[in-house]
Amino acid sequence: MTQINAKAPCFTQTHAMTCKHRLIWLSLVAIVCIAAILLIALPVNSDEPEEWRAAVTEEIWLMHICRVTFFSHIIERETKDGDVTMVKVHCEDSRSFDAIRETSKRPFTFSECTPREKTVC
Repeated sequence: MTQINAKAPCFTQTHAMTCKHRLIWLSLVAIVCIAAILLIALPVNSDEPEEWRAAVTEEIWLMHICRVTFFSHIIERETKDGDVTMVKVHCEDSRSFDAIRETSKRPFTFSECTPREKTVC
């Protein structure tokens, strides 16, 4: 009758890594992978609120009666005169606008990009 040695390696005696070492190695790899995914998924400026979203939503509603469904083509730049924000605003009624604000103290200017108004935006 053959007895099973509980302390034997997972595969063979010639295999250098035991089950315990393999488990530790795989746990470390999993932790590194999860950390890398979280770093990639988190926004770079997660501690800075994007106050322009509320401002452009309110301003476009007042000026063009547009309920915002989403933003795209977001560009934020710092210049010597202040922050410049450019964003494409998409409305619930299928219209879209380019919104530009040259400093945080000024209101946005809007240019409609809906195909019936312009062919190029």
